[in-house]
Amino acid sequence: MFNQDYQTFLKSKKNKEEDFKPINSGEIHNALFPFQKDVVEMLLGIGRGAAFLDTGLGKTIVQCEWARHIEGNVIFVAPLAVAQQTVFEAKKHLGIDLDYSKDGTVKGKYTITNYERLENFDCESFDGVVLDESSILKGQASKTKAMICERFKNTKYRLACTATPAPNDYTELGNHAEFLGIMSTQEMLMRWFLHDSANTGDWRLKGHAVKPFWQWVSSWAACVSKPSDLGYTNEGYDLPPLNITTHMVTVDTKTAYDDGLLFELPDINAATLHKKKRESVLDRVGIVAEMVNESDKPWIVWCESNQESDLLKKAIPDAVEVKGSDKPDTKEERLVGFSEGKYRVLISKSSICGFGMNWQHCKNMVFASISYSYEKFYQAVRRSWRFGQDQQVNVHVVIADAELPVWRVIEKKSGDHEAMKDHMKYAVFSKGSASQIKIDYNPNYQATLPDWLFKE
Repeated sequence: MFNQDYQTFLKSKKNKEEDFKPINSGEIHNALFPFQKDVVEMLLGIGRGAAFLDTGLGKTIVQCEWARHIEGNVIFVAPLAVAQQTVFEAKKHLGIDLDYSKDGTVKGKYTITNYERLENFDCESFDGVVLDESSILKGQASKTKAMICERFKNTKYRLACTATPAPNDYTELGNHAEFLGIMSTQEMLMRWFLHDSANTGDWRLKGHAVKPFWQWVSSWAACVSKPSDLGYTNEGYDLPPLNITTHMVTVDTKTAYDDGLLFELPDINAATLHKKKRESVLDRVGIVAEMVNESDKPWIVWCESNQESDLLKKAIPDAVEVKGSDKPDTKEERLVGFSEGKYRVLISKSSICGFGMNWQHCKNMVFASISYSYEKFYQAVRRSWRFGQDQQVNVHVVIADAELPVWRVIEKKSGDHEAMKDHMKYAVFSKGSASQIKIDYNPNYQATLPDWLFKE
């Protein structure tokens, strides 16, 4: 009896075969580059998967071509303003008519909406779903991630598209696997990871699990940072020079002296950091405004607080401000307006519009402040510094001297990001073949259970 129940338990842990049937692909559209065709073929071969393609490698055309092969209705979910960009590219390159719906109305086979408007739709009515900029799944305990996973838990075909995940943020990979119905985040962590003894909120790969883990990722994700990862030439995908210049603001403070200290301690906590930011905000805004106002070229100004945003808008007369409290239609109009040249300067937070936008028309940006999030910094820079940009990109970072430790963390995470990309080369599939989406258990030893287990 024990043995039979245990076998039933094991079977319950396996993925259902019918959940991961390949999609009958047919011929891939000639508008795609060879490496993009390989990505699409791999994703169609598994039915559900993720496209971790670096910025500018064509996630939009890949996801549209994937959707073109789905029998039934497909919904695309994208950030604000990215939806219109997707509608344009789908029609231009593939002849696909995407209906941009904001109120839940479904008119044709392909519908696109925003994450903010997803609650208006009956997600059960779609046969396929595409998450654009799926890093929105990042927070393991976030309401957004839980809502998306719940709404599409019964959707037959699923695709998640984003750039390379944040360095060492393995829970983001787990959240993608959970959305795709492959494995829960918690099960992934328990199988291949250990809690970091110094910080129980962090996870690190077990030493013997590095290769198996990335092989597992390769079974459901196409991870590409450049075409040469798949054996193709990088011609046309060489990035222009990137110039990063830091501007330091010295904060005159008596805190250390008042505490009987000769100088400020190197450690800085959140409360201290916010205090230093407030003390230096006028100086930082002044430096930013001076360099932007002296130019007649497009600029992106990134900030971290509403106070910075308000002060920057007053100091830069011809700038448009995009805030989290703005209505979706207002955000969209201003983002599209900046893309089309209606507005010369855009002021916003990277958490609001640092993902998904193509702003190769702008080669200058400035950070009026920074945070510990490397991902937000990286994604913000890649709005302009991306494939298709033909000018060198100038990035200015304005920080108070007390923020220098934060900037050092960002620099370190940059190196960690490159290391993660190297590991993710395990996830590059062989050209012309598709990996299986599950890891089969094939025992080669028949174990026997001791008699005492069966005694009452």
